[in-house]
Amino acid sequence: MKLSAIWILGAAACVAGCATASFEARVQRFIDETGATFSDCGAIAQDPTCDADGNPDPAAACFVNAFFKCTPVRADQTLTTVEGDPISIVYLVVPDQDGSCHVETFYDATQDSFGSGEIEQSSCEGARLAELCGGVATEKCQ
Repeated sequence: MKLSAIWILGAAACVAGCATASFEARVQRFIDETGATFSDCGAIAQDPTCDADGNPDPAAACFVNAFFKCTPVRADQTLTTVEGDPISIVYLVVPDQDGSCHVETFYDATQDSFGSGEIEQSSCEGARLAELCGGVATEKCQ
C-alpha cells in the first residue's frame, strides 16, 4: 500500500517536471538539427510594456532586431492563464539556406488545465513587436 502511494505521488510530481523536460528536449533537438549557434535574447516579460522612455521589452526588441538581421537567436516567454497555469513559449530566429530566415515557435500548453495540453510547433514567415510596446508578434504561421 505504501509503495503504491509513493509511486502515485512520484508520478504526479513528474507530470509538471517531465512535461517541461520533454518540451525543452524538443526545442533542443530542433536547435541541434539546424546546426546553427543561437544567442539568447533572454526572457520576454509576461505583460511586456514600454519603459518610461518608450523603449520596448529588451528581450522582445532583441528578438525582432535579430529577425531582421537573420541572426539566430532564442527568446523565451512564460504566460499565465486566467486560472494560473503556465504556458511556455520559445521563439527562435532560424536562418534558411537561401539567406532568408524564419521564426520557429514552440508553445507548451501541457500544464494548461483548460488548453490543448499539447506541445505545438509552428513556422512563421515574420516577426515584429506587438502593438503598444508588447512582446513578439509572429506572422504567417503554419
